Parts: sequence; C-alpha cells; structure tokens
Amino acid sequence: MDFRLRVILWTPALAYEGFLLSGGTAAAPAQIATVSFLGGSMGFLLATMFTIRQGRKKKIRLSR
Repeated sequence: MDFRLRVILWTPALAYEGFLLSGGTAAAPAQIATVSFLGGSMGFLLATMFTIRQGRKKKIRLSR
C-alpha cells in the first residue's frame, strides 16, 4: 500500500476515533479539537511507521 493511501485512511480514521472517544458532541469544543488533532497525529505517525516497515521488509526480501 502506498504512503499517500495510508495517510488518507489512517489520519481521518483516528481523528474520528478521538472524536468518538471524547464523548462526541457532549464534550467541550476545545477538548474535541484537541483529541481529534492528537488522533490525526497518531494516524499520520502510524501511516509513516507502517510505510517504513514495509520498505524494510522489501529490502530484506531483495537481499536474500
């Protein structure tokens, strides 16, 4: 899977998960924004981590 596709999928998904875990519309707007931002940041970092991991696995396969 390409890095751009991972970012497109992971970032909004974890931002939405943060929104849901904060209590949705029952929470304060600042709390919703903060938790959604942290979730989006986590999604971006996970997408980056999985892309690096895939690249390492390809290098190992090519070196054998």
